[in-house]
Amino acid sequence: MDKVTENAINKCLKEIKKGERESVNTLYDLIAPYIRYIALQYTDGNNIFDADDLVQDFWRDIFKIAAKFVAGRNGYAFLCGIMQKRARDFNRKHNNRGAVSLRYIDFAALSYDDENVDFALAELKHVVGKAIDELSENEKTVLQLCYFMNMSVREIAHELNIPKSTVGRLKIAAENALRKKLAYLFPDSSDNDDR
Repeated sequence: MDKVTENAINKCLKEIKKGERESVNTLYDLIAPYIRYIALQYTDGNNIFDADDLVQDFWRDIFKIAAKFVAGRNGYAFLCGIMQKRARDFNRKHNNRGAVSLRYIDFAALSYDDENVDFALAELKHVVGKAIDELSENEKTVLQLCYFMNMSVREIAHELNIPKSTVGRLKIAAENALRKKLAYLFPDSSDNDDR
């Protein structure tokens, strides 16, 4: 993370400590993706709602958290540390395990101070990958051939040696399952999509 952002976070924490509410909005804009990213790590991505609960609790308690901040420290590291502790405690309480195990994205390789990391994209890839993993093997195969290998229904049917109608049925079933599982990501999209 660059020095300008670090200084802005420190300034916000000092102001929040003094009771200035407007600084909460500024701090949120600066650090919210990082905080949510940490919450997702420790909830194993299995339940987005648990991660959201952790994040809401964090922001609800931001005045208490800021009161513990010592001037001169790195506010970014301080906030990330608080969220990690809360997330680990949540994980132990609800899952009886302390390890973080995430697939699809190598989160361990990402650094919290790496300004090139697109946390929103990493989170989206993780959630979509998790949803795809819950499909049947046949549905996954058809999706992979269709969307990643750019094969037509006819080519997939030939490749898998199954009828075109079966390929079409598997493709529609997979798309509908994904649309249903991921609907909360796109609340404004229409259910009448003709994709």
